Amino acid sequence: MSSGLGGDSVIGSMTVGFWLFLRILPVLLLAHPLDLGLLSLEIDVQKTQAQLDLNPKAAASLLGLTENQLSSLTIEGHTDALMKATLAQGVLMRGEKSCAWKEVKTEWRPETVRLTAVAACPPSVEALHAEFAFIRQVQLAPTFELMVRSRSGNNDEQVDILTKEKTNWVSRVGTSRGWFAFILMGMQHIGATVDQWVGPQGVHLPEGIDHLLFLVALVLGGGTMFELLKTVTGFTIGHSVTLALATLGVVTLPSRFVESCIALSIVFLASQAFLKRGSAHRWKLTALFGLIHGLGFANALRELSLEGGELLRALVGFNLGVEMGQALLLAIFVPLFAWLRSTQSGTRFALPACSFSILIISTYWFIQRAFGI
Repeated sequence: MSSGLGGDSVIGSMTVGFWLFLRILPVLLLAHPLDLGLLSLEIDVQKTQAQLDLNPKAAASLLGLTENQLSSLTIEGHTDALMKATLAQGVLMRGEKSCAWKEVKTEWRPETVRLTAVAACPPSVEALHAEFAFIRQVQLAPTFELMVRSRSGNNDEQVDILTKEKTNWVSRVGTSRGWFAFILMGMQHIGATVDQWVGPQGVHLPEGIDHLLFLVALVLGGGTMFELLKTVTGFTIGHSVTLALATLGVVTLPSRFVESCIALSIVFLASQAFLKRGSAHRWKLTALFGLIHGLGFANALRELSLEGGELLRALVGFNLGVEMGQALLLAIFVPLFAWLRSTQSGTRFALPACSFSILIISTYWFIQRAFGI
């Protein structure tokens, strides 16, 4: 005799299956095979595997060919053209960053043309979203519908039907939001991971460039290793406090004010480094700056709308990621600037040039953020 738990599992599976059947049945009843496409997505942390199945006549129409012209002998030769006519026409994004298609292939399947591709996406806990604009093309029947079946690594599954009137898609499944995901997110937020510098679109500046320049300005200010550790510790305590308070909704300040103050903190540190005006109490100032930066960090977590245990993992993991990223960046910058200080050209030219450059950039950021220019 089966256990109660097993019975519940069977009933649950039947319920889900019946729901999917009812959801898809109208499409199957009303749609001719030419009017229906199937897109399967396997979503992972850094990539998404896509498999698009189209009726051969529909695929040929998209390419401006007849079905005979799209023969098995030439299907591979139309791979790039079919990709441009379908998936590449829209956009697939994770958060605010675009994914890049690669490893594109085509093949004949029983009664379908199958296009497969891999989308390289920036690793993130943010959801995938896309616009499959090719559905609106006049070459496809007015009743054409695309069934999108997506599945994540933890076996979450989602089924959507897209039409010419509805081409936007948002994933409700995705990467597992465990400790590693939030630690990685914290490191990414301050530009301490490779993908923040090199991505699918090539080399680019990281989103956390302002925090990175804050750390550089901090190191450029000089001081003994003990003094530097004190300033970094003060900053860490400050941003840890406000990160938790802001994420939990205890403290809220306008984003424009917070971002302007972050830029102003970089202006101050860069000017101090350029004028060589160190301070024995600099750790107190960096603790104050940390309070402001923590409010900026919290924006990234609030957008995820987390609750309960996942929110706790996010707070601890994200903060740990920021600290790990800072340690990595300091391990690069401290020896580099120590070496520059040991040389005459570094002391007279290189270090002042770095400080002045950061001062100009951060001043521009402050004016831009404070006055909306």
